[in-house]
Amino acid sequence: MKFSHQVVFYRTKLSALQQRALLRHLLNGAATEYGPGDCMIIWLAQHLEGVGFLSYEQRGLLLEEIAADLQLFGRRISVDWSFDARARSGCAVPNYQLVFAEGCYATWTDKSGFLNLTDGMWMDKTPRPILESLGYNLTELFCRNVERCGATQQILEGDKDASITEEPDTA
Repeated sequence: MKFSHQVVFYRTKLSALQQRALLRHLLNGAATEYGPGDCMIIWLAQHLEGVGFLSYEQRGLLLEEIAADLQLFGRRISVDWSFDARARSGCAVPNYQLVFAEGCYATWTDKSGFLNLTDGMWMDKTPRPILESLGYNLTELFCRNVERCGATQQILEGDKDASITEEPDTA
């Protein structure tokens, strides 16, 4: 599974400058096509753009910290699971989560501890028990974006019957 730059960034919330910074710092420069790991980083960056309680710096920090894990996850899910409707409804799918706690800590599947989004340090546990948390199902983010990019690719190739029914990168 690979998608072109035009398809992945079609109707993106990221400005041209944000795209350039993302590609330069996290994906080692511009490419003409992106595989599942690169796409996962791009799609999370697009999604986080709509998360109101995160500052620009916090989004950047989080993406830097999670990038290597997203690369592995993207490759794993693309190998382990196909994206047709039959597979989505009937087979076990790896579940990958990103969780924010108290608005200032983040953690994700296969990660021990919490990233403090205030100072960028890792901690074994939060100072107090967590009262509030917000989780994102990154597996579903991946799947919806694969579907959206497939439809986008059809549209850009001139398929008049293709349509994009949702914008999955909204928060």
